[in-house]
Amino acid sequence: MTLHIITVVFRDGADLAATYASCVLPESLGAIHWIFIKKHNDALQDRYHRAKVHPSQDNGIYNAMNLAFAHLSPLLRDDDVVVFLNAGDTFVAEGLQEHLAAHAQDRPALSLAGVQLISNGVAVGQRVAPAIVADPGAVIYREYPCHQSTFYSGSFLKTMASERGLLYREELRSCGDLELYLAARRYPILTSDAVTTCYDVEGFSSKQSLAIATEKRQLLRQYGGGFRWQMYSLLWWAKARLVEPKRRLQRLLRGVR
Repeated sequence: MTLHIITVVFRDGADLAATYASCVLPESLGAIHWIFIKKHNDALQDRYHRAKVHPSQDNGIYNAMNLAFAHLSPLLRDDDVVVFLNAGDTFVAEGLQEHLAAHAQDRPALSLAGVQLISNGVAVGQRVAPAIVADPGAVIYREYPCHQSTFYSGSFLKTMASERGLLYREELRSCGDLELYLAARRYPILTSDAVTTCYDVEGFSSKQSLAIATEKRQLLRQYGGGFRWQMYSLLWWAKARLVEPKRRLQRLLRGVR
């Protein structure tokens, strides 16, 4: 079983370097780190010599992930494991080994682990793997996985890409990974108590509150949700509209001080 780690990124920098360093894993894990970078240059392969570095002619995050998977797909065996790891996110080696051992034993379509939440280099909390629930509303708003700690089997991803044409729906700019998980719930899913990844809560995806709220409402309409969840989605969206004005006010107050 080979672990394929896919990192798609716009340009080189400290975030990518941190992610790359965490992907230099024990040989026993059989890991291959794939870096697809839009601002590519020939020096990058020497800098990240233990990874496979490729240029990416993408037009956005999920397009980049689709292109990366299309490149990787012919090389994937059915029992290989794939994880998408953003630049700035890092592995917890001990937890990763524990989780992959459970995945190798059960051979699920996908498996979910926990993440350590990091802000400005400091641990601020932890998210455990979500409970497996049937209610789409609960999945969308409460029991959703972090994609940095979602591990897919090669056979599952190839099946999904064949059925859907593309792995990720590119019209979704913030919640494509959540939509893939919603579509995957009919397949065997494993959860573990392991914490495999450190997730930077100051990253780009965490700042898209209104876009995420809008797309979650779309997913709720598509996948179904009762009246309670419809009302909850309106409240979530209304609160998201206040996030950016609140941040602007905080920046203004800091400037005054």
